[in-house]
Amino acid sequence: MSITSQHCVYVFWNAKRCLYIGRTLNGHGRPGSHFQKFWFSKVTRIDILAAKSKRKVAMLECVATHTFDPLHYKIKPAQIGPSLSKFFN
Repeated sequence: MSITSQHCVYVFWNAKRCLYIGRTLNGHGRPGSHFQKFWFSKVTRIDILAAKSKRKVAMLECVATHTFDPLHYKIKPAQIGPSLSKFFN
C-alpha cells in the first residue's frame, strides 16, 4: 500500500462499520502493519484522510474517532470541551 500524503489518518471499514483508526506521520508502513490483525479479514475499505501538516494529524485522528466510533480502538479520544467543540457544532 502506498500513501502519497506524508501526514494522514487511515480508517478501516467493514461495510458501514468503522473497525479501526490510525495515523502515520511519514506516509508509509503503518496501515500495512495492521494486515495481520485478527479483525483485518473483515475490512472492506480503507480511507486515507490527509492532514495539512504534521501538527494537525492528532487533531484529525481525534475528530475521526469521535465521528466514526471505531470498534477496535484502545485509546479513548479526548473529551469534547471548549477546544474540540468547534469541530462538532
